Amino acid sequence: MDLSLLHRTHDRPTVRAKLLGMAFDFMAGNGLFSADRVDDGTRLLLQHLPSAAPTRVLDVGCGYGALGLPIAALHKGARVELVDRDLIAVEYATQNANAHQLSNVSVHPSLGYREVAHSHYDWIVCNVPARIGDAGVRYLLREGARRLTERGVMLIVVISALAKAVTAAASAEGLILSEVATGKNHMVYSVAPSSLAPGEDHEDVYVRDTVAISDLNLERPHDISEAPLHMREAIPLMLDVLPRRLNGKKALIVRGGYGIAAVTLLARGAEVVAADHDLMNLTFTARNARHASALTVLPSAWPFRAVHEEMRFDLIVVEVSERAGAKALQFEVPEARRLLTERGEVIYVGLKKSTDEAFSAIKKGPRALATRGAFAVYRDTR
Repeated sequence: MDLSLLHRTHDRPTVRAKLLGMAFDFMAGNGLFSADRVDDGTRLLLQHLPSAAPTRVLDVGCGYGALGLPIAALHKGARVELVDRDLIAVEYATQNANAHQLSNVSVHPSLGYREVAHSHYDWIVCNVPARIGDAGVRYLLREGARRLTERGVMLIVVISALAKAVTAAASAEGLILSEVATGKNHMVYSVAPSSLAPGEDHEDVYVRDTVAISDLNLERPHDISEAPLHMREAIPLMLDVLPRRLNGKKALIVRGGYGIAAVTLLARGAEVVAADHDLMNLTFTARNARHASALTVLPSAWPFRAVHEEMRFDLIVVEVSERAGAKALQFEVPEARRLLTERGEVIYVGLKKSTDEAFSAIKKGPRALATRGAFAVYRDTR
């Protein structure tokens, strides 16, 4: 991965913090959790670590590394593994580990524990996502508890509103849960080791509901950023604009959520590549496509550069990321054009106000085709 791409499009000011008595300068990107400052929940957990030094630590959902990296710096004799489902987070956590010369750290992508190979950790730490759902909370606790050493401990921090879900999840799984600390808006709990057998599938626990869109029924996961207006306005607008017949044509979907555009284009005869930095989105895109042979999922922090250099597409559909910001969108326009066939087109879907402003800075930028409520679709060619 060329980190200069992330720096040119996603970087925010350095996050400076004193944690565990040490000074840290974290690079963080637009769209990452707590990219402006180290959040209070992370600080609260770090203030209540066990006294005995660990030999192996796992940080689940590491973000840019504000929780796992201070632990690695304090306990340099321990092996500290950081995982996150967001490949942009993985890139920044890797960079921050290198910048602080933490040779005892490894960072890699994983949806929950799905790509976690080791089974025995002295500590597992997690800043639990607020919107993960009750089944997701149970999964994090159960799968963590059974991966602990005999004297290991799992430490989680949650917003106070999740306290009931945590206690209910621990009770349902027969886990030993203890309250460790209470802050203004957060609570820290410890979970003791358990000999539980593996539970539900790593993907099924994230299913929130099934949504009907046109003639499709799609599983929607918890913990995705989908505002109600997006479903009511942006999606119908996008589906109206997409070509009806794409027999044998090649399409690239960038940040397509849980697969609405991808499944629609597959049904219309296209060969589809779905590229995203979020493993949750790609996992549910594949589930909703029923693992169609004409679908390829491509995990990447920078989707346009992950596509094979020689590949060209008749259609590219880009769902604009508000969180990434105007700079990232402006950089994507020539990248998308580069991947088009001679008569290919790019369709962008985004909030009209901010997308208009971003495109207005581009000479001969994408043109608005239609609007619906707060959203608009735009067309671009080579």
